[in-house]
Amino acid sequence: MTRSMPGAAPATPAASEDRRAGLGRALDAIYRDVARAPGWRAMYRGTGWMNVGFWEEGTHDLPDACAALFTRMLDRVPGPLGRVLEVACGLGDGAAAILDTGRASMVTGVNILPAQIETAARRTPAASFAAMDASRLAIASGSIDTVVCAEAAMHFDTRADFFREAFRVLRPGGRLVVADCITRRAAGAIPAGNVLSGIPAYLGLLLRAGFRSVRLDEVTGQTWLPYIAH
Repeated sequence: MTRSMPGAAPATPAASEDRRAGLGRALDAIYRDVARAPGWRAMYRGTGWMNVGFWEEGTHDLPDACAALFTRMLDRVPGPLGRVLEVACGLGDGAAAILDTGRASMVTGVNILPAQIETAARRTPAASFAAMDASRLAIASGSIDTVVCAEAAMHFDTRADFFREAFRVLRPGGRLVVADCITRRAAGAIPAGNVLSGIPAYLGLLLRAGFRSVRLDEVTGQTWLPYIAH
């Protein structure tokens, strides 16, 4: 999807710091195990991936699926990626995949969990990393060409705030590429503000944030279903 015009970020409503702290604890509890527990790391074959991934014919394992997800996402952006901001960068393998395309002039990864940022910086030293809240990005307006976010926006407080922030930091004509999960119920790591009725409601969030030329693909059959079966 394309940022259509320059403009100031809409004011973000003040969120409860207690709620944000609780969300941070819930995310840390989930992803600490995925990042460190031997069983999880064996599933991901010792890589830094933590995604559900994109499964197609010939996909053999989770690392292959995660790499395929990034390939599919980045293929949605024609031409150079330019200055890339990866939001919720995990352990750095996504940033490495972006760099490996040869199409990015700069890659910055941000994540709300400092421990993951430390690991990402060790694993992918060619990128830069910073601990940051996706809904309150400490990034200059209009300074980014491409924003990438894989399987994380459902956790942000809120997704709508993240979309507004992504629009703000993108230059006019810049691109936002997202792989996301639509949920109809809140949970510990999914704020109530991110509950949506379906794809039309998701499209509405993007349009209200200012994006135009939006393309949405429904890929449950190539993501969650084969991930669960695997």
